[in-house]
Amino acid sequence: MQNKLKRLAAISLVSVLAACGGGGGGGRNHDADIEGGYAATSNDGSSGSVLVLEDRTAWSIVGTESGGLLVVEALYRGPLSVSGSDVTSSTLRRYTFDTGDTLTGVGFSGKVGSSGVITSTLTATGFDPVNTVLTPIDPAVYDYRRPATLAAIAGTWSGFFSTGDDGSVVISSGGVVSSVTSVGCTISGTVVPRASGKNVYDVTVNFGPAPCALPNGTGIGVAIIASPPASARQLTVAVVNADLSLGAAFFGSALP
Repeated sequence: MQNKLKRLAAISLVSVLAACGGGGGGGRNHDADIEGGYAATSNDGSSGSVLVLEDRTAWSIVGTESGGLLVVEALYRGPLSVSGSDVTSSTLRRYTFDTGDTLTGVGFSGKVGSSGVITSTLTATGFDPVNTVLTPIDPAVYDYRRPATLAAIAGTWSGFFSTGDDGSVVISSGGVVSSVTSVGCTISGTVVPRASGKNVYDVTVNFGPAPCALPNGTGIGVAIIASPPASARQLTVAVVNADLSLGAAFFGSALP
């Protein structure tokens, strides 16, 4: 599974993390605007991507570098609160992909700088605090402010799932999603541009029985498309089930 996740990261997060510096909020006399996409680097050697929506829900994919590739390890999701330049949460959840464990009550304490960079600390019972820096992603790679369209996401995306299996996800011009993974997990659902008018898609997918990540369940979440320089467009999808006990993700590149 780890080898597949290394390959997975090679087609998604590494390119995004290499292109930072733009967007973001902060430096104002009222609550900081933290909407948008960020690259995250931490003092424990982990790194990843973060998306903060208009309702201040955060979605984050993280991993550690190995041999020049990012081994994707987990999904974080949860609400953030903003007061002035202070950003906090005590209810983030971490979904660890290789074990299937869900850690609840993860804390986040950060401060937005004038450049939009967020310096923060993650805390969880039984774990050492982790210092993390969130840097806005260059709009040339991912422009959060540009409205999403079905035309941009329609097509076939080849890549890997957080369970370690691979396969293609097909999205029709009308936003219908279908996939059968390499281990026989069937996935169907829909994707629509987010009503906020930002460059985010709302995703609802239904999973078949085990070995699917959410066996016989429904996942609700988000998707984004990044366009790294000299690379195929890259799709990242993250979903959680209704009671927030399980999370899953897909990372793919657009096929011609």
